[in-house]
Amino acid sequence: MKDVSSQANKVAEILDKFYEKSVNGYSKMKSAKDLASSYSDKKLTQNAAIDSLIKWQVSKTATSGFVTSLGGFATMPITLPSNIAILLFQQMRMTAAIAHIRGYDINDPGTKSLVYLTLTGNKMSGIVNDLGLDIEIIKKSAIKATKDVAKKVLTDEVIEKITKLIARKVSERIAVKSSKYIVKLVPVAGGIVGGTFDSVQTLAVAKKAKEVFSQPEIDNSDNTATRESSKVDDAIDLETNKLNIYINLIKADGRIDRKEMELFDDAIQNSLLDDSSKDLLYKNIMNDSFIPVNYEFIKKHPASIPGILYDLLDLAKVDGTIHDKEIEYIREVAHKLDVGDAFINDLLDI
Repeated sequence: MKDVSSQANKVAEILDKFYEKSVNGYSKMKSAKDLASSYSDKKLTQNAAIDSLIKWQVSKTATSGFVTSLGGFATMPITLPSNIAILLFQQMRMTAAIAHIRGYDINDPGTKSLVYLTLTGNKMSGIVNDLGLDIEIIKKSAIKATKDVAKKVLTDEVIEKITKLIARKVSERIAVKSSKYIVKLVPVAGGIVGGTFDSVQTLAVAKKAKEVFSQPEIDNSDNTATRESSKVDDAIDLETNKLNIYINLIKADGRIDRKEMELFDDAIQNSLLDDSSKDLLYKNIMNDSFIPVNYEFIKKHPASIPGILYDLLDLAKVDGTIHDKEIEYIREVAHKLDVGDAFINDLLDI
């Protein structure tokens, strides 16, 4: 898991680099805004402009000239196979262009997080549920008509943290196995593929972009900030409970392993928690007693439960040995989250 984690960090950096180049342009490549303008300036409706953009972008991925058409891209310092990196960049720039046509501020961190989510295609809803996110409030924070209300509860600082988490999730899906790298990208399912398959996957991303970057419902009522603030608080509470479970597993075998701490440190630094909350969690590790966990609250977010259990197993295995006490604790957590024995046995490969 450590190698995957390390490579995921590198891919997250690549995503950020690609997004910056998508927004600002690179070498002979148009920026997302310029790309959008070349369609929206033709006096077309928003939908017609987007459909025209998609049709052209998809057709480009199916041709042999697609790679060479992106000029200086090959000189970018990246660690992904060039054909996959180019396709990822093209899909990201297309998605940002669609967002711009819809009226989203592509320099806003909220838009950036939505673009990242769009690249995960049909896996998006699972990631959203796993992270406890509310897509509508993120959309409201990234579009001019609703920005003022949304920013009362979803500050740029919080959005940056959310984007970091999303980038992490996307990056974990760009795998890292074998003696070199075998890349598995969700929208580009299967790695090195032909132009026809690339175009099909690009079309899938485009359809998801049209769905994601719709106009959010405008609600300027006095209760909006309170309601959305509660949703953000829920996401933070979910992360706190998950991290407390991880702390208890680290303590389960009676010793704190360095490799376990490295994984935990990575999880906590990529969390939405503020510095004081992070400091408290680090202090809790040094206590002998287990940390209380609100399992009833976690059960209100069922999509997060499988991820928690898989993370516990990865954490238990990282030191090379799964101790009986660790297995016992994983079973205890699973039962408290109403997970059946069949799933637990399959998880533990029993």
